[in-house]
Amino acid sequence: MAVGWYQKAAEQGFAAAQSNLGGMFRLGRGVPQDFVRAAFWYRKACDQSYPLAEFNLAVMFELGQGVTASLTHAAYWYHRAAEHGEESARECFADVLKKLEASKGKPVESSETSA
Repeated sequence: MAVGWYQKAAEQGFAAAQSNLGGMFRLGRGVPQDFVRAAFWYRKACDQSYPLAEFNLAVMFELGQGVTASLTHAAYWYHRAAEHGEESARECFADVLKKLEASKGKPVESSETSA
């Protein structure tokens, strides 16, 4: 039932609903788990600078869930989330920068970033 209401609100452009729907798809709560659909809804909320969606999209880029793993993209979204007030994004941003420095610009496989 909640999925239907979130879906309607998300389609009308409500960032919180888009982020929540992304979370439902990412975790498989009330819907089959679908990382691609989760990333889609997080991106919609990110277009409206919704900090929690920015943080969650960063996590998906770091882990390669529904998107191609990219520490560069993860750093971008963690930074945006931190700028928009998502406190937990600050430490994650610093951690990803360390991983990028350690890789010296080489792509890092998602299995290496999930530790």
